[in-house]
Amino acid sequence: MRLNFILILFFIAILFPKIVFATNVLDLDQIAYSKTWLKLLHYRTLDSTSDDFSSEITSKEFFLSENGSTNPLSELKATLIAFNQAVIADEVDNHARCRFPAREILLNDVLNSQLNLSPIKCSKWVEWSRENYAESISLVFATGYLDNPASYFGHLLMKFNSGDSSQEVNLLDHSLNYGAIVPEEDNVFKYMFNGIFGGYPASFSDQNFFRHNHSYGETELRDLWEYQLN
Repeated sequence: MRLNFILILFFIAILFPKIVFATNVLDLDQIAYSKTWLKLLHYRTLDSTSDDFSSEITSKEFFLSENGSTNPLSELKATLIAFNQAVIADEVDNHARCRFPAREILLNDVLNSQLNLSPIKCSKWVEWSRENYAESISLVFATGYLDNPASYFGHLLMKFNSGDSSQEVNLLDHSLNYGAIVPEEDNVFKYMFNGIFGGYPASFSDQNFFRHNHSYGETELRDLWEYQLN
């Protein structure tokens, strides 16, 4: 009798897997098109009435799927596959879990024990986390610079404070900057046109704050206004 019951369950699982595992497997579509996953990978819809997505990230290294920049579900599936790949001892920091720690945090939170990943130590991520320890975050505004048309309206960047920035400024604090990538050979007309109409690609940069303090404050003599966030 017990054997017959087990065989019945076995055939039900084969013929109707969604019925048996529906309570254990979370719908991947639900995760892929959730606000958190879309924001994490910087997806946006092409227009207000479209369901087509495109990521604002243009670097191919950011995606694990060939069409990951336009397909949130495909990128999610590729991420899960990559996370479950074996870890090579000499290439731990190149593993997908070390390259995309925020994705692992999200998927661990959503899937709980279903992800079932073994512990991994990402040395570069640990080192970066220690170096970028922050007590608070500030927005720093560099006032306009009349000698450069692109800087007429000033510039905004983020600073990660290792201590209380209201007491003293630590020039070794890390900062996050976003700016255009301008080729040195561009002439003034091309520079003006691309600058006004958004023709240049842009990128994030992670630097110590003293570089911006030297460039904006000491070289260009611009005022720097810091606003520590609550």
